[in-house]
Amino acid sequence: MAFDIDRSLRRLKPGKRTVRLSYRRPSTLPFVDAGTPPARNLLLDTTVYIHAGEGRLAPPTQAFIAASQAHHCIVCLGELALALGYLDPQHRGTPAASSYLADVLRRAPAHRIVAPDDDACIDANIATGILSRTQDFAAADRRRLLSDALIVATALKNGLVVLTANVADFDLLSQIQPATRVLYYVPA
Repeated sequence: MAFDIDRSLRRLKPGKRTVRLSYRRPSTLPFVDAGTPPARNLLLDTTVYIHAGEGRLAPPTQAFIAASQAHHCIVCLGELALALGYLDPQHRGTPAASSYLADVLRRAPAHRIVAPDDDACIDANIATGILSRTQDFAAADRRRLLSDALIVATALKNGLVVLTANVADFDLLSQIQPATRVLYYVPA
């Protein structure tokens, strides 16, 4: 097999996870500020690209990203590509948004793009299943969470730190997989 299901089951322990998780207080989570040192191993979540395109990255977050070595997850790039197909061609903002998204996809350097491997896919699906059951997520929430779980599993596999504004999903996922390293930011 290309993945180790027994390792995933030992690590994630789906049979032992029966209680609803609580969100942690934001004050206990690591947020980017003016003193955050650059990261050589940063993985940008989709929120980063969206907020950058909207001009909603605060100066400390912009400086942190500019000084860091950013990596790109194919899951996030795929979410941006989905938006290219989903945007309403009749909406007046679509040409500019489409141009921005296509430019992001063109500029992502191939040597800094990471993708989930077989183990990461299995881990992400187990984590999504655990949280879907314990948090009682609806089907639409499960699909969204799976993308985030793939990002987390890919970051773990590649030793990367995720940068995101999505506190809710990544807080829960990092509780399921405590080795996850996540930095949060507040959009401007």
